Amino acid sequence: MSSGGATVSLDLSVSEDILPSLPEEPTYSSEWMAYLEYIDGMVLDKLTQAVQSSVGVFFEETNPDKALDESRPLFEVNLELKDPDIVFNPSLDDEARKGFYRLVEGLLYDVVHMSELIPRVATHNPRPHYR
Repeated sequence: MSSGGATVSLDLSVSEDILPSLPEEPTYSSEWMAYLEYIDGMVLDKLTQAVQSSVGVFFEETNPDKALDESRPLFEVNLELKDPDIVFNPSLDDEARKGFYRLVEGLLYDVVHMSELIPRVATHNPRPHYR
């Protein structure tokens, strides 16, 4: 392992001596830019498919018309009897900070915004991510 690492660093140092110094901001040919935009479009298409698929699972699994014997519940809310109240855990109050509504909203937000985690292939695009 260490000899392989030494070879790589030696090769890199030799390459730096042979290659001309590159400008701070390299310029690319129009063909290369078109290729990057093509790959960028492919990544965008796949991210769109991933978001659609994930949101589709939410809709499919929360469909009230789906037969109960077809699948298990995607979410669980417990009803607790605490005299004199009935309490849902997680809370079903849409204003509750850690309630069911916020949980689902957070999951959907994460799915829709996952594209922000991936930097663009076409770095010349003014948008830094795919959102």
